[in-house]
Amino acid sequence: MTSFNGLPFWKRAFLINAVAIVGVFTGFASAGVQLPTILKARIAVFTIALMNFMLLVVRPRIISQKNKGEATAHPWSVAYQVLTERPFVVALLILQLLGVSRATATSIVFVETSTSAYVRGMANAQSMSLRLMGAAVLMGGVAALWMLGAVGLWRSRPWAWWLVLVLNGLAAAISCVLQVLKPDEFLLDPAATTAVVLLLFRSVRTEFRGGQTANRLLVG
Repeated sequence: MTSFNGLPFWKRAFLINAVAIVGVFTGFASAGVQLPTILKARIAVFTIALMNFMLLVVRPRIISQKNKGEATAHPWSVAYQVLTERPFVVALLILQLLGVSRATATSIVFVETSTSAYVRGMANAQSMSLRLMGAAVLMGGVAALWMLGAVGLWRSRPWAWWLVLVLNGLAAAISCVLQVLKPDEFLLDPAATTAVVLLLFRSVRTEFRGGQTANRLLVG
């Protein structure tokens, strides 16, 4: 029987994410406290991201150290070392995960609203429900794009720099327009604006301009 380490990378990633998703869903279902949807989304996204990081990035480094006969460091020490190697990219990754959680939460809210008693009581309940479900699918696609950008950033893919710049640039621009239209409310998107600024740093642009491969990162 093939060991976990002997499995192809995509199979390991699939198993880890499947277990993480089931674990998060079970945790929410068995919890006695009802949390806001946005908080649930953030907990789920960052928990799954942490599991991927520890098992697909940190664990292979520890195994590599053992195979080389080096002293094995504590997993959290290795995690800290990996995170401090590329602080700007790590900051961008966190900001993209926030975008994933927001888009995911919005998608879930649309689905919940489409099946609510309020919508069912409308004269045009069926068409409104279909519109909300369409919006949920759209936001789910946006969440997938944010996640794709996050993974691409971590793996130093040049296309990811452009994708993340477009996503964050649009989010920042739209929030600025809304802020101008409603100056009495705070509608700016600090996360998206910060991401755009970080993406334009010379060190970040240089890393992605060269199309560096990231064999030491999300490759076991």
